[in-house]
Amino acid sequence: MNKKQIINIIIVFLVLVLIIVGLILINKYALNSKSNTNINVDENTEENISTDKIEEQEEEQPTGEEKLYLVLEDNTIITAYKFETDFKEYIEKTVNPFSFDVETDVKKQKFQEIWKLIDSEVITVKKDGTYNATFQLSRYGYPKEDLDFDITDEYIVFYENGNFGLISADSIFYYQNNKKSKKSRICEGNLGKSITAYKVNGKWYIFKINVLE
Repeated sequence: MNKKQIINIIIVFLVLVLIIVGLILINKYALNSKSNTNINVDENTEENISTDKIEEQEEEQPTGEEKLYLVLEDNTIITAYKFETDFKEYIEKTVNPFSFDVETDVKKQKFQEIWKLIDSEVITVKKDGTYNATFQLSRYGYPKEDLDFDITDEYIVFYENGNFGLISADSIFYYQNNKKSKKSRICEGNLGKSITAYKVNGKWYIFKINVLE
């Protein structure tokens, strides 16, 4: 083997080495590029998911079922019971509260029947206490300034001792009233249970109250 052949072999060997090194570098670059692309895709996906969640919260839709909520000053939330018919007519037909001919025991019995019928939590307060409360009519499943509402001029109070009363709504609603939220005070001087019914947007909503010593 002469000197020229040896030089050619060396040149061929060096070329092969350069080709192999080049292929390794190209492959490494391609892998890095793919990795960076995946990272960008993941970041974009996470960003899109976060954006979707924000938009979903902003576009939260109501449940479609309106309920009257009473929020007490200690943040206790009471959901009123919706009476399916005209509560005032129901009371007057079953036991006329304004008639002296109806015995007190009959009125007491009717009260107990209505109390058991009303499927809602009891507002428990102390005698002669004053409690601030907020009324809201909402379709979201929780208190929210969602729907405009009006409470009729009079609301009904029915006590377990048989006493019955129509009270002016104007006497209990005070500052910061608007079409979507009404402030009130619960003031009770009579011990025992009572039923309070409000006519809101033409429908009757009832709360149960228990006054303790």
